[in-house]
Amino acid sequence: SIALDVDEVNEIDDIAPENIVDMPSMIKTREVSYFDRVANVGGRLIVLIDIDYLLTQAEQEAVQSMTEELKK
Repeated sequence: SIALDVDEVNEIDDIAPENIVDMPSMIKTREVSYFDRVANVGGRLIVLIDIDYLLTQAEQEAVQSMTEELKK
């Protein structure tokens, strides 16, 4: 798991799986690959972030290593 430090949260909602679709390929580029899916919630388009793409592999390994050290 990972925690994100955010300035503000406007809403927390459960999104039904049938309301989630892949990001259209014409919008998804390498620079914004962390935006991988979108959801339709009450007629609003919500962009979903894939947190696996926010950190590089090396950063993920560093976080894992720190987590293991803290457990000792």
